[in-house]
Amino acid sequence: MYALFRDRKSAYIVSVCGNPEQEDLVSMRAPDHPPVIILGRQAELIDAFVAAFDQDGVVALHGDTAVEQADDAADSIVLILDETRADSMFSGHRLAASKRRARLHQNDVCDSTVAVALRTGPRRLLVVCDARHLSFGQRVRVVSWIRQLLHRVGYECAINGLQNLVTRYALIDHADEVPRTAARAVEWHRGHPADGPVPQVPLSPCGP
Repeated sequence: MYALFRDRKSAYIVSVCGNPEQEDLVSMRAPDHPPVIILGRQAELIDAFVAAFDQDGVVALHGDTAVEQADDAADSIVLILDETRADSMFSGHRLAASKRRARLHQNDVCDSTVAVALRTGPRRLLVVCDARHLSFGQRVRVVSWIRQLLHRVGYECAINGLQNLVTRYALIDHADEVPRTAARAVEWHRGHPADGPVPQVPLSPCGP
């Protein structure tokens, strides 16, 4: 019987279980291709993206120890924004208060994302937002917020030595877009163009 698990260094260990005298440990190194780090807290989307990368043979790490498990090296970062946070940022009738909440949250997300990026040196950053229950007005403001975030992250990374970070974002409007967006992220991570053909979901650039 074989038991598969992963240690803190992302090495895969196969434990060959049976006769105690014949028990053996075989170390299988993680793929040479650096892993993907997934940031966020929405379990449904995180599980979908982890499953999509795993199905394609790409190690996707998530959680408090993801950076350590990646040995401080990642090829792509996927940042998932949950709809609850987006709704709370842009709800209410007081525009000034809403803008202040959005700006404070953007500061926090920018700082944490830049810290992970500078430590792991990725080539790509994808922001995915669950917009399934947002109003049209909230959706428009979320897109603007994400584009500003990506500009800030790109600038902070560039002035701190991480050049040429490619950024994209995607909004999920329907449940059937979850697996398609996850599959599109895998293709982009593998080096395919971000504006893939229909029925694939395009990943939008943040623009000038």
